[in-house]
Amino acid sequence: MKIRQFLFTCALVMSPILVGQTIPAEESFPPPPREFKVFTNSGTVDRIAKFDVDGTTLVNSNMYESSGMIGINTSTVDRSLVIGANSTNDGIRMRRAVTNNPYIDFHLNTNGAAPFGFIQVADSVAYRALSLQPNGGKVGIGTATPSVALHVFSANTTDAVVGMGTDPVAGPALNIGYGGSSYGRGSGFINARPDAAATYPNPSLRLATADVQRMIITADGRVGIGTLAPESILHINGTTTQYVAVQRGTKMMYVNANASGANVYSQIANRAADAMGLSLTSKDSNPEYLYVATNGFVGIGTTAPGRALDVVGNSMGVGLRAFDPSAINTGFGAGVEFSAKYDVAGSYGTLGMIRGLRHNVASGDRVGRLTLQVSDNTGALVEVARFSPGSMLVTGNAHFNGIVTGTEIRATYQDVAEWVPSRNDIEPATVVVLDEILGNGVKPSDRAYDTTVAGVVSLRPGISLGEGGAGKEQIATTGRVRVKVDATAAPIRVGDLLVTSDKPGYAMKSIPLDIAGVSIHRPGTIVGKALETIENGEGEILVLLSLQ
Repeated sequence: MKIRQFLFTCALVMSPILVGQTIPAEESFPPPPREFKVFTNSGTVDRIAKFDVDGTTLVNSNMYESSGMIGINTSTVDRSLVIGANSTNDGIRMRRAVTNNPYIDFHLNTNGAAPFGFIQVADSVAYRALSLQPNGGKVGIGTATPSVALHVFSANTTDAVVGMGTDPVAGPALNIGYGGSSYGRGSGFINARPDAAATYPNPSLRLATADVQRMIITADGRVGIGTLAPESILHINGTTTQYVAVQRGTKMMYVNANASGANVYSQIANRAADAMGLSLTSKDSNPEYLYVATNGFVGIGTTAPGRALDVVGNSMGVGLRAFDPSAINTGFGAGVEFSAKYDVAGSYGTLGMIRGLRHNVASGDRVGRLTLQVSDNTGALVEVARFSPGSMLVTGNAHFNGIVTGTEIRATYQDVAEWVPSRNDIEPATVVVLDEILGNGVKPSDRAYDTTVAGVVSLRPGISLGEGGAGKEQIATTGRVRVKVDATAAPIRVGDLLVTSDKPGYAMKSIPLDIAGVSIHRPGTIVGKALETIENGEGEILVLLSLQ
């Protein structure tokens, strides 16, 4: 049919012609089912209408419009699009009609006491990864202007915590964050939360590289590097080529426990190229108390040691004490002290001391003793001297390159001997006479009543004079000494005077001469007086030497 011009306000359904459009007079509509329907039903303000199930009745929908903003399931419209969530399935889903029908959901979950929102990506097979890329790939939590890839914002004096695990508040969990409130402004932290069911060393913090655990902080605060079972506050374990290095500027030192081969030792050393010593002090402002120089010399109280161990003290002196408090009985201790000291006035007193120390608390005994030992050719330790209060015992020979003075000299053996040259070795206890060939020398006696008698060879003189050596004998000239005697011609009794005999090296009883009724022994022939008796034959007796 012919249509003139229509101008009306209506709802136009299933037609490409809009309400209010002018239609040319000669234009015809296409054949049915296209048609115009005009509705005059009254509606609700701001509510978007829809057709009812009969397709002809216009009713209110759950969509609202206000000032260009749309609300779905809510009439409170304060954003461009507001969706009212009334059940767990309320939200927005965007789906693509491709394989497995992937989709992304935006949800507000109102179950439980505390509502929360979430975004999830999935398809008909499984849940998938979610990637957030606002602001050039940066994500902000608590801030609209993230400055790094993930920016969790907090004020300067509040906390910002990221939690991973079952319960980031009560544990078990790992928290990483900024502790402006808990620990103070400018503090960051990593915290493994408590877990009563964990097995030591957990809860713990661990650091790994290349899938290998390198470091651990245990539940009680022990730090292990190279070990997962630290035995102290800081336990470092490595190979023979690994050290703990400390560097200041270009200088570096190492701390190392060396266990290569048979050489097992602990080491504190400077880097070889740095050529500097090691020092030990109690604080930065104090001088070096212990110093190890580059040549291996150790100084205590000095940084220029001139010996393998150089100990230097202050004006009050210096000492080195080695003391063993181990109990031989309760409260017993002993040791040795080396010290040097003078008083503060500069009045030099004791310049050097070696002390033997002892203290027995139980008995009160504090009498010390100092013993000197040396090793013999078998490696065994042999005592050569022992010092006690008021006494010194020397085991073996003592040699003094100087003058020996004293109040009293005591000797176990009771003779005085001199070192005298001899052409041959002579046995101890042999009577000797002057050797006319050697001059200042002796030889065994070989004739009776020899006036050149010089003494007797002594085995162990009480005092020995002169300098010993090869080709010399110790000849006793006074004191008590053992002497070879021959009693064949006459018995020898205590008090008898002895002279040389015809038997080489032997003495015999002197027979006096009767001169005008007076018994006189021959002058210059007497060796000494017998102190023991021998009735006959040969033997050795003790004789009091008194050469005449």
